[in-house]
Amino acid sequence: MTADLNVRAKTLQQVSEFKALAEALGIEIIVTCCDELAHPSQDQGSDKATVRVFTRRDLHGRTVNALKTQTNQFRRRNAILAVPLGATSATNWAAEDPRVDLLTVTNLDRKAQLKRSTARFAASSDTALEIPIRPLIRTVGLDRSRYLKAYRETIETALTAEMQVVLSSSAADAYELRSPAGLCYIGTVLGLDRKYVKDSLEWAKRRVLRNVDRFRPEFIAPGVEIVRGRPSDEDV
Repeated sequence: MTADLNVRAKTLQQVSEFKALAEALGIEIIVTCCDELAHPSQDQGSDKATVRVFTRRDLHGRTVNALKTQTNQFRRRNAILAVPLGATSATNWAAEDPRVDLLTVTNLDRKAQLKRSTARFAASSDTALEIPIRPLIRTVGLDRSRYLKAYRETIETALTAEMQVVLSSSAADAYELRSPAGLCYIGTVLGLDRKYVKDSLEWAKRRVLRNVDRFRPEFIAPGVEIVRGRPSDEDV
């Protein structure tokens, strides 16, 4: 099973279009920012559906307090929480908080580059570096070269710190989706071998399913759950 953690659908119609193409490409989970989904934290597919749909929330704030407030507000309502790389203090807090799933590269501003210390914090909390590939598809010439250079340097920093790296489509249109094999080829251009990219797609799937499992009312904390069962004879 593979997952695309960043699908930029805006309407339910777009979600349907993404699902249809995702199925054709062999993608089994898509995570979208669409606000029209009725129950964001729940699987939007059916038992017979090939492609399962969940939601993500991108958190924005220059201060730690702003990110804390949004994390408390949106964690149990979305399968994935992502924070764009930015101000050092806020980014470091997000890297260390296990409730945050992804640190996302959103621009080429040097002030928003991944720092080694941030990567080490993220590695310890299993927070991944998200590389959106849409800029590589939508740009040409010098602009594309700048993205390639920045992505390679950022990935090298993450890998040196043993921080997980995951590629996502960040597709705004269904035809910008890429198959798992396509992502593997793109990964090689960025300095990742195909096996690493394949394993990272498995990581993405596990992260979504783990988070969704924690939405259950019985879940209290990792390893702590409310157990409900039939009373024993001694209890009667």
